[in-house]
Amino acid sequence: MNLKETIFITLTAKWSVRNLIVTGVLDEVALKYNIVLLADSKLLDSEYAESIKKFTFYSFDTFSEKKLKVLFRQLKKAFIFKGAELSTEKIWKKYVKRPFYQNAGDGFISFLVKLINFKWLFNLTDSIEWAVIKDNKFDSLFKQHTPKFIMVSHLNIAFDESAIRSAIDNNIPIRYLLMSWDHLTTKVVMNNHFELIYVWTQINKNEILEFYSRYSPEQIKLVGPPQFTVYNDQPVIGKESFLANMGVKNGNKILLYSAAPLVRHTTQIDLIIDFLASWNRLYNTHIPLHIIFKIHPLDNLKDFDLLKNHSQIALIDQKTSELIKKDFPDYDEVIFNRDLLYYSDINVNVYSSVTLEAFLLAKPVIHIAYQKELPENSIPCKEYYQFSHFKRITNSGASTIVHSENEFVQFLHRYLIEPNFNSSRRAAFNASFWGDMSMDFKNNLVKELCN
Repeated sequence: MNLKETIFITLTAKWSVRNLIVTGVLDEVALKYNIVLLADSKLLDSEYAESIKKFTFYSFDTFSEKKLKVLFRQLKKAFIFKGAELSTEKIWKKYVKRPFYQNAGDGFISFLVKLINFKWLFNLTDSIEWAVIKDNKFDSLFKQHTPKFIMVSHLNIAFDESAIRSAIDNNIPIRYLLMSWDHLTTKVVMNNHFELIYVWTQINKNEILEFYSRYSPEQIKLVGPPQFTVYNDQPVIGKESFLANMGVKNGNKILLYSAAPLVRHTTQIDLIIDFLASWNRLYNTHIPLHIIFKIHPLDNLKDFDLLKNHSQIALIDQKTSELIKKDFPDYDEVIFNRDLLYYSDINVNVYSSVTLEAFLLAKPVIHIAYQKELPENSIPCKEYYQFSHFKRITNSGASTIVHSENEFVQFLHRYLIEPNFNSSRRAAFNASFWGDMSMDFKNNLVKELCN
């Protein structure tokens, strides 16, 4: 007789699959609970299909969200972002044109939050939303299994919001696993119905307590991102073998360039070509450099023809990384990305969360804050570093922001000849960002889920 209680977990984003499936978190939680996974049916066609089939699994086709639901979410997000005066919202408003109706609504809400506390407005809107919008797509499953709780891994998408609706109607406690460190100030707005919230850092906890009045400190659990646990370990594959698979000569200095989507920074290709020309003219004879250029998942290899045949550049896109990993059995994407950083001397990126991973490995980071041209109706890349969540990094001085090719060349040279340059600030950032939690992020979450 099976005496285990049942829990529901949604899997609706790659981050959640990495954090829960790839890390083995669910394997350990399954020792205590029967796990029922709820996911979009497309997950059955992914590389993770076999891993999830060992759990009870219900797949659903993608369904659209009610327009009224979207309207409530936009209202709540506006109250939080404007009421808390987030710099992210101010920057978007400054550079990105919006239709008249959005500008009119923006002005009205800005006026409203000056008259009435934004948390009160949020709470009222949230209460009305869940009272008037009904959804029974998941009701039969809740009645069939009566789970102890459901943990959702994404917010503000139809799938998870529908699951939350059914959980509320069936009196099932709801938990939320924060998917990324920047979501609370850039991408999602929460609701008032979570029993517990699992977050990355004390900073996230402070943000929730600042923005949402219905939550107490005891409801917010610090666990970190489980997939980052691998950064505590060293590669099992030697540097020479790893780099050889990318055509990179062991002995060169390795710059890992973590590209932004081209739609966000259209001139990265020219920027890298021009940078290498300057580097080779000044330094390459005594500091030979090879760039591993990791293409953003939103872009395609065909868009980077100008870099393909450059003798100092190895292009890595999603398909290329899959081919490389085939040479190393049981080698997943999280470990591959860790080893890219581990064997690089420096990371260069445009406003990327890769910065956090680089700091975990004590690697220096340079941020690109210049571009050759700025498309109309877009944000200058230098402004990204003033987004609310990223200012934690910017203000720490743990990384270096360069505003010109000359600065890029000179700071890279300094980092390569002075390996300890800025290392104390990187260490201080790690200490302040992660606090005193265990860096075994995987087990942090397992313990909280099984508590």
